[in-house]
Amino acid sequence: MAKYGRILGGLAAVGGGVCFLVLVGAGWAATRVMELRGTKAYEVSVEFLKQSSAIRAQVGEDASINPLVWGVVDSRVDGMGSATLTHVITSSKGVRLLTVELSKSQDVWSAVGASGVVSGTDAPFTVDAGPPVGLDSHDPGKSIEAVTRADEHYVNGDFVAAIAEYDQAVDLDPNNPAAWFGRGRAYGRRGDTVRAVSDLEQAVKLAPSNAAAWEALGWARLHSGDDSGALAALNRLLALRPGDPRALGMRADANSKLGHGAEAKADADAACKGGDAFACNLRQQLR
Repeated sequence: MAKYGRILGGLAAVGGGVCFLVLVGAGWAATRVMELRGTKAYEVSVEFLKQSSAIRAQVGEDASINPLVWGVVDSRVDGMGSATLTHVITSSKGVRLLTVELSKSQDVWSAVGASGVVSGTDAPFTVDAGPPVGLDSHDPGKSIEAVTRADEHYVNGDFVAAIAEYDQAVDLDPNNPAAWFGRGRAYGRRGDTVRAVSDLEQAVKLAPSNAAAWEALGWARLHSGDDSGALAALNRLLALRPGDPRALGMRADANSKLGHGAEAKADADAACKGGDAFACNLRQQLR
């Protein structure tokens, strides 16, 4: 469904006893169509139609989404909204009208589902998109801007606001490691180590040479009780920052919890000499 057909002036098609007639004039209707096509809701609606295998099965793999569309877009300034957009779909199975329901939360449009008429008959069909999934176009530039705002909230100790901004950054560019890293740290500061670990694992996957992300992941795994995982993360960190006192101190902690006494003492000694106060206290306990 990735290609587009073209409708000029009007379209009439007959199939299975049903006739669809769509007329677009040069006046209000044409202007309204252009207004709808200029909305983000329209972009998400079309993307949903292209991606849905259930819809392709109903309307045909060779279907084209025509540029003709009508409906209503209700988009409020507070980042919420709803939309109902009806598209003309043509394929070897005939011409049909397909209506997509959308909703908007925090400025991200999501497809909720679609309904229409199958194969030129009166039999309706409905496709449920399941839990609404944001299909908003990726925008790396806006993702970076969201991370910048989130970082400011983080520095000011407003972790709830920071997480909200990091959420937007991830939605705008899921391949932005800074968004995952920042949100993981913010979750960690709120005590949600499970989400922290999940986000930070994605951060190091996207940026395996980011020492700060490995450090945060090691800390989060330690505080979530995953000592073996913490040890693995801290080994990666020390490969990037050899002799780092904080990394050695955390690794001493992980080794101690895993029962690796000799390794824990060696790390604690080295970290304490490097000025890590936690390691100095741990060294006393390990004697």
